[in-house]
Amino acid sequence: MSESVAAVLSALDSALRSLKLYPLEHSVTVLAMDKTFKLVSDFLADHGDLTVSLLEEQVVYAGGPVLELSNRAATLLAALSQQDAHWLRMNRALTRDELVRWLLFLKARGRDQAPRWEGEAIHFGSETVEEEATKHDPHTAVLQTLVQAMKSGVGFDFSELLHLLESHASDIEQGNPPLAALEFSLEQEEYLLERGLLVAVMAMALGYNMGLDTGVVAPLGLAAMTCDAGLLGVNEELLRAHHGSMEECDAWVDHPIRGATLLARMGAPALSIVVAAEHHWGLRLASPSRHPAAVLVGFSDDLGGRIMGGFGRPERRLDLALIDLAKEARHYPPALLRSALTMSGLLKEGARIRLSNRKKGVIIETNKADPLKPRIAIEEEGTEKRLIDLADQDERVTLAAVLSE
Repeated sequence: MSESVAAVLSALDSALRSLKLYPLEHSVTVLAMDKTFKLVSDFLADHGDLTVSLLEEQVVYAGGPVLELSNRAATLLAALSQQDAHWLRMNRALTRDELVRWLLFLKARGRDQAPRWEGEAIHFGSETVEEEATKHDPHTAVLQTLVQAMKSGVGFDFSELLHLLESHASDIEQGNPPLAALEFSLEQEEYLLERGLLVAVMAMALGYNMGLDTGVVAPLGLAAMTCDAGLLGVNEELLRAHHGSMEECDAWVDHPIRGATLLARMGAPALSIVVAAEHHWGLRLASPSRHPAAVLVGFSDDLGGRIMGGFGRPERRLDLALIDLAKEARHYPPALLRSALTMSGLLKEGARIRLSNRKKGVIIETNKADPLKPRIAIEEEGTEKRLIDLADQDERVTLAAVLSE
């Protein structure tokens, strides 16, 4: 990955040098622009964006230095240094026209000889990553700062994110909303950020519902939000893919190791590092004696992945995701499964359901010991409703779905 980033920055450097030597319309410049735009746009199509930190004489990407860059991008780095830029970010909305305008902007000597840069897909600034993000609303700013810091691998003040999650924990404590009532959306293009928020809210709600002290819930949410840090940099299309196999993807199998390493380098709390390493049963670094927080976050992450889809899974409704997970789960405590099913508010008295034999019915009595096995009144045309207790059915008839009211 570092070599790909170096190639992109080197191409930008080459295009900038061409602009300094030849007119914009010259064939050499046109060719350089075409080649550079293709290379950059291909990278952005694969990775969503490019974020690097410019630290004195070093360029940092995804927590590590981009090697062998001083001679290959000297002109570009000098131009950015003249602009006092500490970071550079590009996203997939980049057009050839904006790329040319930006390079023409950098061609100017020094900050006093060029107007302020305004672009849609290219951004850079003299502020730190944290200062730049505060231009946005406070809630979103912390999350955007986290993503930028994780992508560049620089240190991050996790106390700000912890404070944000404490407000969510307070909301959960006051209202203890069921999972079905929580809003899991965030206006972000970042799949992992959206999924991280989903997993964090679910983990905190489950933790509180299972009796965890409110002072523990927010750190748990922080660990949940960053548990998939090792997937940063993976092709966005692969993350969202609804086909294929997760287990066959090296990026998936190795992400606990990479995530724990990245978080340790960023100065994350110890709990977040342990959870990142152990939240998936059977993957590298996962231990049979997993930390209890890693088990809870692993369950929330599994459920969140089923709801959002991606990595070989289609999107699923909450009821289907929960029922499937409860039936398939082999490495989660029964109490955790019961808590999630109860909190969902889906399997309540009066809820219409469909069974595995395609029969439809209404729940007339819930089962606290096993929420997947309530007493049901079967709907059959022309006859009185027949009562069955799924607890007495062994596995011959099981709950398949919750029907909309």
